[in-house]
Amino acid sequence: MSIYSVNVYPNCITLKTGDWYYGAYAFVDASSNCCTDVEWYSSNTSVATVNYTTGYIYARSSGTARIYAVSKVDPGKSDYITKVQRLI
Repeated sequence: MSIYSVNVYPNCITLKTGDWYYGAYAFVDASSNCCTDVEWYSSNTSVATVNYTTGYIYARSSGTARIYAVSKVDPGKSDYITKVQRLI
């Protein structure tokens, strides 16, 4: 069983403080019968948090954060969304 790659969509989002984003998606290219589950995390939780199972993103403050999707089978395979915060 092998994980070949993890790709997230979209690659960039812009949110206002207090907004949720529900459209993050991770595609895991893997051999047959391999687990394709991912865990999500934020590089900067003061700017954005993310539910580790659903990928739902919450904009906390102004700034930039990367929202990572990491393969549960092979943590070396991951990809990220760049979340850009704008003040309104």
